[in-house]
Amino acid sequence: MLDIDLYEQYPIMMSQQNKNALILGASKGIGLAAAKRMYEEGTTVFINSRNLDNLKLASEYILEASGTTRGNIHLIPFDINIKKEVELSLDKIIKNCKGRMDILVTNTISGRSSQRSFLELSDRDWDLTFVYKFKSIVRVIRKILSLMLKNEYGQIVNIGSIDSKEPQFGYSPSVTMRLSMTAYLKSLSDKVASKGIRINQLLCGYTATETLISYLEAKGKLQGMPGKQLQESIAKKIPLGRLAHPDEIGDVIDFLVSDDASYITGQSIVADGGLLRSAL
Repeated sequence: MLDIDLYEQYPIMMSQQNKNALILGASKGIGLAAAKRMYEEGTTVFINSRNLDNLKLASEYILEASGTTRGNIHLIPFDINIKKEVELSLDKIIKNCKGRMDILVTNTISGRSSQRSFLELSDRDWDLTFVYKFKSIVRVIRKILSLMLKNEYGQIVNIGSIDSKEPQFGYSPSVTMRLSMTAYLKSLSDKVASKGIRINQLLCGYTATETLISYLEAKGKLQGMPGKQLQESIAKKIPLGRLAHPDEIGDVIDFLVSDDASYITGQSIVADGGLLRSAL
């Protein structure tokens, strides 16, 4: 017989309404798609980017896409790599959200990894990648996590890449830091699960963002082919036969931070159209 009393010890909130969410890198691409989806669910979104003008455009897009003229969207411009900006901006966010942040999405492409060969990589190449791909993200998580621990509730999702499972481009520093982030999130999720906080990671495959399309255009020029042709060659390797639309990734993020995923934590979820060959 089902023990009703046992299950009542673990109440589950089933609504996104009245929640606060901070989404990094939310002016374009995956971050913007996640912010739009959560806003449509009734979440108050704090969207971040280095560029205020891009954030204004993102806010207009979210409002237009949702059919509203004004809503709970806060623009938070800061560079995640500049410690002073992060500290000041997060203090402002904490004040605006009255000390409660329910959702954090760490989506950032801050800093480009060196494309030198392995033996040419300098200490500086490794140090910069550590700051861009790991330390800066940890700094934000640490600050927001302190709020979640006080409230004994929260969800954190880091946007990673399938590179951490099967390197696609072979950028050793970047891949190394992505693996380090996976280990950090896994160990952290173990420590805070009992406090009502879930931490997961979404490993994305090829997604048709402006950043990826621009990269393929540049790479195509070096190889003497149009970027569109390079994109098509990649799509042929993907079982679903296409790149992901940012909205598809945004939907997965929205699921992971929702209470529909209330029993999922410490996981690295893959969304890649079936590209990875490994069974696990």
